[in-house]
Amino acid sequence: MVGLIFCVMASAGPTGQIAYLSGATEADRRAVVMDVASRTLSEVGPGKRDGAPRWSPDGYWLAFDTETAKGRAIYIVREDGSEGRQLRHSRPMNRDPVWSPDGSRIAYTTGTASDRQIFVYNVASDREEVWGGGRTRLMTPAWLARDLLVSLLTDEDSNVSVVNPIFAEDLDESVGLVAIGLTETDGTLTSDLFLVTATETVAMPERVLASQGTYAEWRPTPARRHQAIAYESDDGGDREIFLYSRKGTWDLTNHRAADWNPVWAPNNDWLAFESFRSGRRGVYRVHLETARVYPVAVEARASSWWPTWSPDGKWIAFVSDRRGNPSVFITDVNGRNTTQLTEDVSIDGAPAWRPDP
Repeated sequence: MVGLIFCVMASAGPTGQIAYLSGATEADRRAVVMDVASRTLSEVGPGKRDGAPRWSPDGYWLAFDTETAKGRAIYIVREDGSEGRQLRHSRPMNRDPVWSPDGSRIAYTTGTASDRQIFVYNVASDREEVWGGGRTRLMTPAWLARDLLVSLLTDEDSNVSVVNPIFAEDLDESVGLVAIGLTETDGTLTSDLFLVTATETVAMPERVLASQGTYAEWRPTPARRHQAIAYESDDGGDREIFLYSRKGTWDLTNHRAADWNPVWAPNNDWLAFESFRSGRRGVYRVHLETARVYPVAVEARASSWWPTWSPDGKWIAFVSDRRGNPSVFITDVNGRNTTQLTEDVSIDGAPAWRPDP
């Protein structure tokens, strides 16, 4: 009986693969992939200040930026480290890649702080193009499936689009983008949400924001199942996580301490996020419907950050310095059964759990 119980518990543990960054210093930071069950490790990146890895939707590819002799380029590679290649770019500084829902394209930020633009790379045709009609000061794009984009931009009562019909007609047949753009008001720079297509950039209508005024927004994160976008904003005084859907916009985390970095659970019913509400940087989760917040990785004398969900939504991996150098840990969603996945002899970060292929 004891043996049977042990087998059942062991089979219920976390599985799959997690990509993350590891290195003794920032200069030799490399993208790696670890099998959670066996702890076997594959080095997949060039190891030249590699950036945070992002899985393709089918889980067979990784994309991340890396340093080259001519600047920073987007690099894609198989999960086992094979078929790695650097994408061809027309500009030297390329960062923060994100895959389209069907995995056929990669959007990323290109340029310097003053002339940033959104470029999109077609993986099959090996070509890149500028999106947004050439508007500068755009960054951190996130893909919006067409049905989500149309739903978000349609007034719930009148069923009429709240943006220029010309923009709606310009939508790609399958997707658009939401991005952060810098704007200047009375000589002061701030950040806002923008909708981006191949030829147009349109400010997110004011009705989708919590209140009118000049506030800074960051990190839009769409959830297709609930037809919603989570994002960060300082509307209300400090940084909070807001949720926008056709039903309206509200402050989901609503706390006097800063809350940021929303990460959707696979079923889109929960968001993991980071907060200082305990006095130290920690990982929490909030339920979409009830707005109830639960601690996941919170320590009185250590910091925890950068959550990523397992494909089944039962586990969360995160980074913590609770045992020395930043290392990757795994815990169940209730913050119990916590284990250290990586050794603290290196500096590890930016974990991303592989989707089920």
